[in-house]
Amino acid sequence: MRKGEAVVGSVAQKVEVSNKRGTEHVIWYRFGAADGKTWGDKARVSRIMFDGLKEGQAVIVVYLKDRPGKSVLYEASHYRPA
Repeated sequence: MRKGEAVVGSVAQKVEVSNKRGTEHVIWYRFGAADGKTWGDKARVSRIMFDGLKEGQAVIVVYLKDRPGKSVLYEASHYRPA
């Protein structure tokens, strides 16, 4: 993702998933890529981040321009620009 393209996307949906390990907090997001298509993915986030994000809210997404299916929700990633 170091060579990724940063774009403004949006929170599409927030989902809490209960499993044997407890509750996972998942943010589904979408973004428009340079190929003109809308792409999306999901990110597991902390409870604090989950509570702080609203559906429809703008978020930053970093994706690979030649492979837009590979993306990360910047706010939930460990990636930071050098």
